[in-house]
Amino acid sequence: MRDINTVLTTVNYSDEHFLTLAEAFAPAKVIRLRANDNEGIQKALKTADVAVLSRDLDERFLQAPLLRWVHCDHAGLNKFAGPEIFERELLVTSSAGRSAPVLAEHAIFFMLNLAFQYPRFLDAQRAHQFGVPGQEDLRGLYGRTVGVIGLGNTGSELAVRLKAMGMNVLGYRRSAGSPPPGVDRLYCGENGDTLDELLSESDFVVLAVPLNNATHHLIGRRELSLMKRSACIINMARGAVIDEEALTEALYAGQIGGAGLDTFTKEPLPADSPLWDAPNTLITPHTTPQVPDRTGRTIDIIKENIRRYRAGEPLLNQLQESDIYTPEQKEANGGEESNGFQIPDLDGVEIGELQITDDVYSIHCTFNELFENKEAEAVLNKYLGESFRERSSYNLVKGITIDKMVDMAPQAMPAKLVFLINKELSKIKK
Repeated sequence: MRDINTVLTTVNYSDEHFLTLAEAFAPAKVIRLRANDNEGIQKALKTADVAVLSRDLDERFLQAPLLRWVHCDHAGLNKFAGPEIFERELLVTSSAGRSAPVLAEHAIFFMLNLAFQYPRFLDAQRAHQFGVPGQEDLRGLYGRTVGVIGLGNTGSELAVRLKAMGMNVLGYRRSAGSPPPGVDRLYCGENGDTLDELLSESDFVVLAVPLNNATHHLIGRRELSLMKRSACIINMARGAVIDEEALTEALYAGQIGGAGLDTFTKEPLPADSPLWDAPNTLITPHTTPQVPDRTGRTIDIIKENIRRYRAGEPLLNQLQESDIYTPEQKEANGGEESNGFQIPDLDGVEIGELQITDDVYSIHCTFNELFENKEAEAVLNKYLGESFRERSSYNLVKGITIDKMVDMAPQAMPAKLVFLINKELSKIKK
């Protein structure tokens, strides 16, 4: 049983909502301050063991001596999802899910507008023109395939709605399990599934994943190249989930059919960004209409977490180590996650012919298959580093083969390195 003695809150709630919040924390003392009252916050943090914040937490909260749980009153926690949170053993939760129904509607808004090519009809209306060329060839959403990447609050709400509209719904998530309602076919990272099949089959791809080290640039040039030329991508996640440079190139080249974008790597989106004028692209400024009584829905999440906290149970929307996002490391590596490979000195290595038979291991085996054998695992650890299997991004690649990784990451997997790995693997009997 965990006690709550003093709560610091900086949320700008109405008196009615604040009273509800205070009653939920009773008998704890609740200190109500403005978010810009730095002096008052510093003083309150000397005694507070719980904080409910309108903004992200910062270093002050990490240094607070008694603080054990912080709730941030918004959805995404990626701005402060660093390893220091876990070193401090601080519980951090969010209000994710409170707006999920309308975020799902927002995705459908993009999909309908792109399917109906509504901007062209709006231009025609303003020009008093009755119709647009090619309107007979347009197709609605019914009977088409959508791939939903991320089946948390928003993705789950979206899947149910799209299924009700008669779409074929493909879903992807990190954890294994049964398909959630509305999903016809589920792909799971834990099972070794990749995004490839979902991307190649979908008419619409919707991103609804949290931003972390594993999902940074989840969609890049390779992934966009797998999509149909007629397919559209919808981003309801965070901007950095997509490689914006690759997306811009794909849109202008007609490599994909269009995009609906609500979030961007840099916000506000700079006026000189080429995305503004990209073909068949719809942009909204990271804003979605509210659900009725959004604050009330947030308080419901907090109230349930108060019960769980006091009972010592896992909290709703709790930040996990898999949610860690360290963008400064990616920037230092040219915007990409460091691969951690221990590439040896390849000077003097000559690539020759290898006779690979079916009864030995090779680069045509999946990472899962190789790591199941101790000798093959030792070869991978030698060249890729012992931390390779522990990295969060491993779930995205463990079901593929090394020779496929050559196409995905040619700089990390040069031909000479692949030859050396293959040469050693081919000595190991299955």
